[in-house]
Amino acid sequence: MLQITKDRSGGEVEVKLGESFEIQLPENRTTGHRWHLRSSCGPVVELRDDSFQAPARPPGAAGVRRWLFRAVTAGSADLEMEYRRPWEKQAAETFRITVRVTA
Repeated sequence: MLQITKDRSGGEVEVKLGESFEIQLPENRTTGHRWHLRSSCGPVVELRDDSFQAPARPPGAAGVRRWLFRAVTAGSADLEMEYRRPWEKQAAETFRITVRVTA
């Protein structure tokens, strides 16, 4: 399965119809910052899971936010996530990627 990390922001990936892929971004919840999915995803890809993996140690360290997607229709989708506190309108960081689904 394709795993997409922060260093691919602004880029493009290609996946085949029916394949799954995962976006993994570092998230430090103790600061109040969280990643928020801003894209609707459909109809080209569907969100299958959204989870957070906390670090084993030390307390307060950053964990990993994971989104699992599946390619359901040929075409292109622009995915965008914002790293911000819920009460703030301005994002501290933005992650963007274009996903091209081929048959």
